[in-house]
Amino acid sequence: MDGLEYNTENIYALADNIAATLRSFENNIDSMFTTIDSTMNSPEYWQGAAYDSFKSYCDTYRTQTIQPLLDTINSWVTNVNVIAQESQANTDKNVGLFG
Repeated sequence: MDGLEYNTENIYALADNIAATLRSFENNIDSMFTTIDSTMNSPEYWQGAAYDSFKSYCDTYRTQTIQPLLDTINSWVTNVNVIAQESQANTDKNVGLFG
């Protein structure tokens, strides 16, 4: 038999898994930047022009590289959820044809 088969629950689960992994990644990024902003920026660790340059580089990297990646993955989650909703609506419609 040729045809398209899907499991809406699995599609929703995929979106949930991606979103959970993304939240974990975001929490780790936040933790890393908290360390950069506070712990590393202390007389016991690192201060001065070298730290300021490092901090500036990290902030730019976060803004220009990490945040666009997070935005893209969030779009994927949204799109996968839309696919699941449309799949479920298609299933509901087709079940109605035979019910």
